[in-house]
Amino acid sequence: MGDIISYIFVGVSVVLLIFSILRIFFAVAFGIGLFLVNWKLCVKLSEPALTQKQQLRFQQMNEWEIRNGFHHVGFFQMPSLILAGWENPEKSSMLTQFFYPQNPDIKGLYFEISTLFDNNITLETGNAYDMMLLPVPPGNYLQSFPQKNPEEIFKIHNESIRYLTEYGGVRLTPFHPDLPWNNSLTEPSEEQQPSVFEVDQNSGILSETKYLCSLLFYPLRAVYWYLWRRIFWVNKTIQEQVEMGRLVLPQELPPDYEKYHILWSPEKQTNR
Repeated sequence: MGDIISYIFVGVSVVLLIFSILRIFFAVAFGIGLFLVNWKLCVKLSEPALTQKQQLRFQQMNEWEIRNGFHHVGFFQMPSLILAGWENPEKSSMLTQFFYPQNPDIKGLYFEISTLFDNNITLETGNAYDMMLLPVPPGNYLQSFPQKNPEEIFKIHNESIRYLTEYGGVRLTPFHPDLPWNNSLTEPSEEQQPSVFEVDQNSGILSETKYLCSLLFYPLRAVYWYLWRRIFWVNKTIQEQVEMGRLVLPQELPPDYEKYHILWSPEKQTNR
């Protein structure tokens, strides 16, 4: 009996050791990747390599977007993703659809809607678990509802817009009025100028990187974020997160919350 208990103890110890090594490896890889992402920003593609299934998913989303007042601005490359982007200037909103070149047969339609408010406040609603993986700078309001379709996500997003405007005192803001904005439908000759989608994506990457790097021991905390945040922070609306104490309304943000915001431009990175 004693030998059996010893074997069990040794087996459990080996499993825990392997798990600890994997956690350390993940944390180190995460820390390195976080710094490298600054060198791999969102770049517009002229000829995206999509499979037939991905093309069908894109067409499905594109038809839905057109019906809701958005227009397609292009495909964009990130380190492990291809993004399809849409803009709706009247609603200060964008939509992103995600494709995975390394695994083109991933099932499901993964996307998120983002809306810009004044004072660099943003609202993002999507349907991917990983959307909630990492903490974001103050003023960024995120919510994720896996398995929901575009209509359901759009409804939740609009309800959260109303909540933030009525109770948070924010207003929709024009698309980065201090940068050239290219509407590919009306200004085809200005196509060399970055779209609002490209500016927003890269600004978000740089801002989040700056914020994460300011957190104490952030690479080690990545294990907790992966095992907890991405699982238990989903399916909660912005209002529910505020009521739970996870978020504060815009008027309760710290006075210096915008210090993490970086506005990207093709020539240089401009701090705001």
